Amino acid sequence: MASTSRTNYDARELLWTPSDSLKDANRRKIIRAVMLDPNSTQVNIARITRLSQATVSTVVGELQEEKVFRVDSGGGERGKRVRLGNVRGLAVGIEVNHTGLTVAARRVDTAAMVSDSVGFSADQGARIWVLESVRLIKELARKTGLDEDHIVSIGLGVPAAVDPRTALVTQVASTLEWNLGGDPRKRFNEHFPNVPIIVDNEANLAAYGEYVFGAGKGDSGRNVETMLFVKASTGIGSGLIIGGLIERGDIHDHVMANAEQYGQIPTLNPDDIADTAWDLYTRRDRAEEIFSAFS
Repeated sequence: MASTSRTNYDARELLWTPSDSLKDANRRKIIRAVMLDPNSTQVNIARITRLSQATVSTVVGELQEEKVFRVDSGGGERGKRVRLGNVRGLAVGIEVNHTGLTVAARRVDTAAMVSDSVGFSADQGARIWVLESVRLIKELARKTGLDEDHIVSIGLGVPAAVDPRTALVTQVASTLEWNLGGDPRKRFNEHFPNVPIIVDNEANLAAYGEYVFGAGKGDSGRNVETMLFVKASTGIGSGLIIGGLIERGDIHDHVMANAEQYGQIPTLNPDDIADTAWDLYTRRDRAEEIFSAFS
């Protein structure tokens, strides 16, 4: 355990220090949860990490003693607000779209964010979007008072299908001429060595962001259990959040294949929804369509 006299921490040290113990793994989960939401409650931390309230309370208490966390009094034991202490770190997000990209950066100890965008086209070269991303990351890092050496992780949202097990791009929209194939992480490793690069479909990451910071909070400030996010832009995409996690499986096929377990539960076939969404986009002959799980 770290000395309680220490008052300054590097977020990368807190998250990256190798350890196989369950206790250290739980500590890292809880630290990440507070970095994600700098003004979270112990209730929400438990929901995000899927740890018990008792485990969260114990770890939060230890990290408060070590001055990694600051815990506001009031609101009851489970409703206390948990914030980072003097922890230096930078989270970066990149959204690649059909006409350019946007980069955002946020210190992990605050909710304030800085961002910038740049527009260009595919014919400017396959590497241009990576180089532009790197340039914007370094500029925005300096605006936060830190630099690229403080980057904890980089989230990369691309308009393509991504295998979450390998982070490899498996399919790119036919309308997008950019070279996004292969493993996008390798393009950033030479600029930010050892920094984790989390790659996913842009709609999935947007859905999770909306779940954590937007409509998913609900009126009470407690995250909802299930949320569907639909993005209608140059193309149409969506992300489904269930229990705080991005849903990646095919619920329809699973339920249909296990009728003895689930019974006759009506479900929508996602392939039917995708086909109709594409038809709406290409034909543009109607503004909406209705689906029924009971027909």
